[in-house]
Formats: sequence, C-alpha cells, structure tokens
Amino acid sequence: MKLTAQTDFSWAHRGVEVEHFKAGAEIESDDDDLIAVSISEGWTISADVDAPAAVEAAATVEAPPADEAAAVETPAPAKRGRAAK
Repeated sequence: MKLTAQTDFSWAHRGVEVEHFKAGAEIESDDDDLIAVSISEGWTISADVDAPAAVEAAATVEAPPADEAAAVETPAPAKRGRAAK
C-alpha cells in the first residue's frame, strides 16, 4: 500500500529495524502493522486520497487575553493529614 507521511515519525519493522520517515514522504509498504497504526495515529494517509497541498505543523494553542487569564482561579490544594481536621 502507498502512504503519504503527514508528520515526521519513526517505525521499528519487526520491532528491531528502525526506519525514519519525513513529512511528505511517499511510503510503499506491505507491513500491516505500520499501515494500521500510522493511519490510525494520523501519521500517514493513503496515497490514493488527495493529500493536503502542504503538510501543516500541529496547531498551536494561543494563550487567553490577559484580562481572561486574571479571571481564572486555581483551586487551593486539598489539605491532608492533621491539617484536614
């Protein structure tokens, strides 16, 4: 099966032969485990499917605006031992 790598990843064939794949690489493999795991984890897609125009990096999470960050309170840790009484 032909796969297209969506992200950089490494795979150990038969648990011992490590191979590194770069994002955008075409992978030709009949290793059922590699195919199943890499597709389910989102590392690859089938080459039969139209690939995105560009492989995008993982989305970054933006910090909330300063006024929202100040409104969030962290609860105090639960007291343990004698202090809990």
